[in-house]
Amino acid sequence: MAQTVPQISLGIVHGNHSEVEVALSEFTEQKIGRSNVFGLAGPNDLVQIIADIPGWKIIGGAVATVYFKALIGEIAKDHWKEYGPKIKEVPAALQAKFVRLANALKRESDNEWPVSIGLTEPVFCMHDRSDRVSLHDLSPEELARNLFIFSHCAQPVSEWLSGVYAVQKQKYEVSVTMQITGRIPGESLGTLIVELHPARDIDLRNYGGVSRRVYDQYGKIIEETRVS
Repeated sequence: MAQTVPQISLGIVHGNHSEVEVALSEFTEQKIGRSNVFGLAGPNDLVQIIADIPGWKIIGGAVATVYFKALIGEIAKDHWKEYGPKIKEVPAALQAKFVRLANALKRESDNEWPVSIGLTEPVFCMHDRSDRVSLHDLSPEELARNLFIFSHCAQPVSEWLSGVYAVQKQKYEVSVTMQITGRIPGESLGTLIVELHPARDIDLRNYGGVSRRVYDQYGKIIEETRVS
């Protein structure tokens, strides 16, 4: 049986974002595709890292290789950021590649172009924006934390949202928002919150009845809100 080729893409409106594309390709050792996002040229540009499940497994694995002790071994520490740069057994070249990616994304953000991460599909927003996780702190440590959490949540979230998407009678009857919460010292790296927002006169009970799910750092559902 032929193996599925991982799909990792850069979502952009227009312009040259080759620095991010090259940095992401070098870090993941994958060819990076491009996905055109609806929008006007100029100040409406953005940068999105989007991938399918195999692609997110590659991203998550690469991040864990660099920041394993910071993300896992030192999860109970109050200042876990201190440990990322101190990992000695990880090749310096791999660490440098990740820092290069973080710096490239930060430069995009400094240009006031929003940076976000998400799934290749399903897509619940015609502008491909709301169903993404926005990234604001693009330090290497925070980027690693967000990529690690999303990579572990990608499969269960995709399975849930694919089921919702499949029963829509028309596109965009339901929109989706996602956010990753902050770290809880000594307990968690953070959670991913995914919420469904139905259009007027749309009953979420026809979509499984779940309006909100919270996933822990490993993709386990720890909280669920159902429509009564």
